[in-house]
Amino acid sequence: MEVKNYKKLCELIEEEVKVGTHSREAHLKTIEQYVKLKKIGRKFIVREIYEVAKSKKDKRCKYLCFSKALLLHYFYYKKYSNEFTISRSEIYNILGLPSVIYRRNKLKSLINNDIELQQTQSFLIYMVLLQLRKKVNLIIEGTLKNLVKEKLISYEETYIIHTEKNSHLATYEEREIISKIKDDVLKEMGYKSLYSIMINPSRYDKYWDEVNAVYELKYGWTFVAEVFKINLLNLEILSLYKDVDSTNIKNILCDEIKNNIQKSIENKSMDLLSLVDTDTGEIKYDKFIITENDANDMKVALRKLL
Repeated sequence: MEVKNYKKLCELIEEEVKVGTHSREAHLKTIEQYVKLKKIGRKFIVREIYEVAKSKKDKRCKYLCFSKALLLHYFYYKKYSNEFTISRSEIYNILGLPSVIYRRNKLKSLINNDIELQQTQSFLIYMVLLQLRKKVNLIIEGTLKNLVKEKLISYEETYIIHTEKNSHLATYEEREIISKIKDDVLKEMGYKSLYSIMINPSRYDKYWDEVNAVYELKYGWTFVAEVFKINLLNLEILSLYKDVDSTNIKNILCDEIKNNIQKSIENKSMDLLSLVDTDTGEIKYDKFIITENDANDMKVALRKLL
């Protein structure tokens, strides 16, 4: 990714701009502890972000500065329309992440066509999937909030409702109806949390089949898609991201996420494993013990999913 000058580099990684030659040189040395740079004249080429971070801010930058660059690169080519909608699955694609992580039909197809995954316990595959979703969704939400803070965009989470004749953005009343339908179906199935069904493929499919059935039977909605409604506020800044090396950044981000989940598996420290009873699907707080065989199966799932 190419950055115009030192000031723009600081804006990208949320660092204070230093004044004076010696202060800037010292600051660049600090930045290079976690970002690999190549300086060409006044420009900087960001080649890599290192795994080792020196502070919480550096850890946040490790993901957010790259996801920010990818989203603004995409938004640059949407600038003909200041307002548009984008789904999570589309953002996954912009970040270079496979749709199998987000789309359940893709996951089912992958499992059905992969011998190694067929031999892996399904709940372990779903545990890895949940960790990936959790990590990526935190990156997405953190990046969007960061862009709001910088006054580059405003956004809201909403839905697009499809019928046989047309589609439209959900009204406030329709958003309330959708939330109530989801909660009611969950309660009817006897569960308190969506996590309770997500680790069980058949349970997860049943939940969405019943939710979609209510949409269609009661309201004539053939499909309801979760989306972000984006408003672009500063078109001038977008031009800085026109020529970023999106392919390289996607590869780096994907590797960072994969390494993070891999370490969680090796350290037996996956958060959701301590929150969900794998037999009943209920939330609990007893630590789930990952055996070596479980860890190996989870690494296979991670490799296949990402």
